[in-house]
Amino acid sequence: MFDDLTMNTILITSKMDIMFDDLTMIVNPSSKFTLRDILRAAVKSNEIPVEIMKRILRCKNLKDLYNEAEHNTFQGKGDIEYLEVYWKGHKDQWDNKIECGSQWGFHGIGKLGVVPDEKENPIKPSLKAKYRQKYAVELSPLYTLADYPIKICSTMSIDDWVAFRKSKNKKKRAEPKFITVDFQPCITLLELMSAIFWELSWFGSIKNRDAKKTELERRCKEIDEAKKNGTLDKLMIPWEEVKARIEKKLKKSLDNKELK
Repeated sequence: MFDDLTMNTILITSKMDIMFDDLTMIVNPSSKFTLRDILRAAVKSNEIPVEIMKRILRCKNLKDLYNEAEHNTFQGKGDIEYLEVYWKGHKDQWDNKIECGSQWGFHGIGKLGVVPDEKENPIKPSLKAKYRQKYAVELSPLYTLADYPIKICSTMSIDDWVAFRKSKNKKKRAEPKFITVDFQPCITLLELMSAIFWELSWFGSIKNRDAKKTELERRCKEIDEAKKNGTLDKLMIPWEEVKARIEKKLKKSLDNKELK
């Protein structure tokens, strides 16, 4: 289970059997494994019962996700080349207070140089050569993801919004800084698994996930038909109304905080 060349790291394999001590080990970034390997490791541990693993990973439907992958043939659509665990941070400012945060995320990565919506959003050839589409996966059935390899991103990204928030001149606002550094972050096995299952169980149960997907597909179809019929305005809510709703909710939230 351990890499002989790198001390104090754990090498994820297709046959790994997770023990409690393994959860705090740093994952060797050279590990070659798939989502199916992680699903099996989470459910088939000889030391950690599934009910305990559910609580550790905060994923009540852990076994349902595993069964969905195991009881169906892999049906990858080909848009995704691999899945990725990545680190992202942010820096922002609210009420003159600097707020910083960071988290591990999980998404799909497309094939190099392939831009799915290139006709609608043209891209410079120099940028296209290095472009990879990123895909959200929280609405995807596990049998469409299970056999994709998982990689740990070798860069760290930070979104710095401070200068943007400070600028009072909206016409000459400073652009937010999106900083990416070539740096291989360290991630423990627990952090890696938590990031994966947090994303996969975003909507709770598989039933809730599929219902949300059906509803989104219905709305997209409705919008496409409205565009063709010239009735899109009837479906959309004016920005002024949306803004008024947001401001009302924010005011109510602030009032409740002051009461406490």
